[in-house]
Amino acid sequence: MIDLWPDNLGDGTGQAPAAILREQARHLETKTNKMLTGRIEPSYLPKVTVREKFGSDEDLFMYEFHLEAPILDYYRHNLLTIFHGIGLYPVIIHTHEEIKKESFREVGHLTADNEEEFLEILKNIFCSEKAVTLINSILAQVKEIMPNHSF
Repeated sequence: MIDLWPDNLGDGTGQAPAAILREQARHLETKTNKMLTGRIEPSYLPKVTVREKFGSDEDLFMYEFHLEAPILDYYRHNLLTIFHGIGLYPVIIHTHEEIKKESFREVGHLTADNEEEFLEILKNIFCSEKAVTLINSILAQVKEIMPNHSF
C-alpha cells in the first residue's frame, strides 16, 4: 500500500498556547528559586458547556494557570485560564477583574488572535500590580517557613 499522507505533517510553526504557558511556568520557577511555579491543568469543554459559556458550538480546550508553592503544601492560586479550539487561535483568556482593569482598561473576555497577541496579553497579566502582589504575598508566606532562603 502506498503512503498518501503529505511529508510536511507536524511542520507547523509557532507553539501551542499551553506550551507557552508551560515555558512561562519554568521561568517563574527559575526567578523564584523553585519556591513558586506555575501549574498548568488541562481540561476539555464539551459543546454543551461552550454553548452556555461562550455561545459557540465549537469544542474548546481549557488550561488553568495556577501559581503554586510546593513548600506550602502545594498551595495554589488561579492566575488565569485560557480557552481555544482545535485551531489554537483565537485564545480566550480569563483572569482577575483587577488585572483586566489595570492592564487592559476593560472587563469581559480578553482575546488573542495570534501568538504575538497572546504573548503580549500574558506579559501584561504577569507584570500587573495584582499578579506581582499575589506572587510576593505567596513568597512572603514561604519566607516564614524558610526564613534563610533567598529569592
